[in-house]
Amino acid sequence: MSKISKFLDLIKRQALNEVVLVCGNQSADLDSIASSISYAYLHYQKYRFTKGLVIPLLNIPEKDLALRKDAEFVLTQNGIKGSQLWFTDDLSKFDQFKLIMVDHNIPQGEVAKCNPTHVVGIIDHHQDEQKYLNSDPRVIEECGSCSSLVFNYWYDLIGDDVKECATLLASAIMIDTNNFTQRVKSHDEKALKIIKTLGLYNVSAFTTNFERIQESKLDLEGLSMNDILRKDYKQFVFNGNTVGVSSIVKPFSWLDKHFDIEKETSSFGEEHKLDLLVLMTAYTTNDQFNREISFHDVFKDLSERCIKGVKDKLNLNRISGNRFTQNNLSASRKQVVPYLEQTLTDTD
Repeated sequence: MSKISKFLDLIKRQALNEVVLVCGNQSADLDSIASSISYAYLHYQKYRFTKGLVIPLLNIPEKDLALRKDAEFVLTQNGIKGSQLWFTDDLSKFDQFKLIMVDHNIPQGEVAKCNPTHVVGIIDHHQDEQKYLNSDPRVIEECGSCSSLVFNYWYDLIGDDVKECATLLASAIMIDTNNFTQRVKSHDEKALKIIKTLGLYNVSAFTTNFERIQESKLDLEGLSMNDILRKDYKQFVFNGNTVGVSSIVKPFSWLDKHFDIEKETSSFGEEHKLDLLVLMTAYTTNDQFNREISFHDVFKDLSERCIKGVKDKLNLNRISGNRFTQNNLSASRKQVVPYLEQTLTDTD
């Protein structure tokens, strides 16, 4: 049994007093999951329970973990079982809690609805919303993966003791940076340098592991369209407009062969009480990376306004209807969401 696994068992046995939740964002991708578990474990290594009971919580219902095959693969590699983790289903167990956010800096999803008493820490790589300025740590820096920031933060505090989380965090960094070849910033480079210093880096082993994780991430077999839309999903409210953004690892042409997209997006939008649903595909064909985006009105007519607001920034070419190829390949959801927010809050 790994040390992380033993830690997760240990906190399951504790009385729920002075709870501090370490929570990733509402998409609960591998980066958020690795960051939250590692932060909680490394915090325990440094402080034990002297600063409260620090619990990693995944910002999804337990049943949705199965949609994230890459995360399940990496968790299994690290000796972690889903039954050892905490999910939004568990929020009712906490009378109150403090919050540490990783991979986001504004509370999201079901966690946001619970009104945590205090936000006491942030480590993130998204746009700084300039909230919770007194939280400590408050690390919001541009980089490829939040896991790099978590790794570096704890290495600076506890040194080589970060080793136990190196594989878990490195897996997320590799996926976010395409095995250290894309979106790599200085913090990602620092994390890789530390991993090498610790004697944990092997090019062949890392590449093989990256390929296996990526294969798991791209595996949509057995998933319904509703599952695919939920698999990597975030929801926002901009100026009174509820907007959902779903990231998908297959092109629209693949989705069209398997599903009635308009019917499925309409049903999903109504279920989530959305005004607008945005789909973003990202996939590779013949070694060429591609992006697409589509806009689906649900309870309000917002798509044309949003298309007009983002088309130049994203360099869009219309495929048909409200479906486009996105030629600005560097703009992931992390960049697109602020563009949507600006468009929907602009009063001009």
